[in-house]
Amino acid sequence: RTYRNQVSNIQEIPIKTYYVQNNIIKLGKAIGDFKGITLLVYDYERTICDYFKYRTKLDSKTFYKALNAYVLDDKMINIIKVLFNI
Repeated sequence: RTYRNQVSNIQEIPIKTYYVQNNIIKLGKAIGDFKGITLLVYDYERTICDYFKYRTKLDSKTFYKALNAYVLDDKMINIIKVLFNI
């Protein structure tokens, strides 16, 4: 399934919004470049934290897939090696 370059109605975009408290809204904010389009996004760690926070509202398969991808990430493996002197 693909989307047109222009969306005529915002209802056509499959996005679910959630409330975020003012004191944490800026945590993990980053800038992403997607095919020349610059967008404000959240970093990997913030995204995983949000997955934990909303895990009961998310599809469990998606939650575990994201968690496994994070744990298997090379940077995370290096941090674990340092923490546990492996």
